[in-house]
Amino acid sequence: AWFREQGSRLEAGDKLLLYFATHGAPASSEKSEAESKSQLLLWDGGRLGVEELGVLVDGLPAKVEVELVITACYGGGFAELTWPNKVAGEKAKTPHLVTGFFATAADRPASGCTNVAESPEDRSYATCFWSALAGTWPDGEQVTGVIDLNSDGEIGFGEAHAFALENDTTLDT
Repeated sequence: AWFREQGSRLEAGDKLLLYFATHGAPASSEKSEAESKSQLLLWDGGRLGVEELGVLVDGLPAKVEVELVITACYGGGFAELTWPNKVAGEKAKTPHLVTGFFATAADRPASGCTNVAESPEDRSYATCFWSALAGTWPDGEQVTGVIDLNSDGEIGFGEAHAFALENDTTLDT
């Protein structure tokens, strides 16, 4: 409903952040092609697969930039959406720049679905990613180290991703 009601109001050059911090399901060769890729498990018991999200993104106005941050198990399967027209193929209506940052690969669980991150010393991909952008850890401690990799005075998602890859102490990444 949001994509139809609100997404249609976006304009060329607008950026849309889609952050999924939910449970994910792995790909399965025993399912239909649409179900054979990573899926996000939704609160209402539904599922959102790669193709379904691709159709929603494709329905946005032309040249809306979409940034995906997915910390769910098997979330890396959604990296397919970053390839132009990969999911929609010939049915693609509009070009979109889709960038993605994923806590884990298409075939791996994430720390949020395990008991690995039980202590404050365990810093998951999500904790590292958002802390890099905020400049502080959840406990208020200042984030240290080189984060602004291109020295432009701002921390972007790519730099936050690099920081998360370097500092994640869990099974993510």
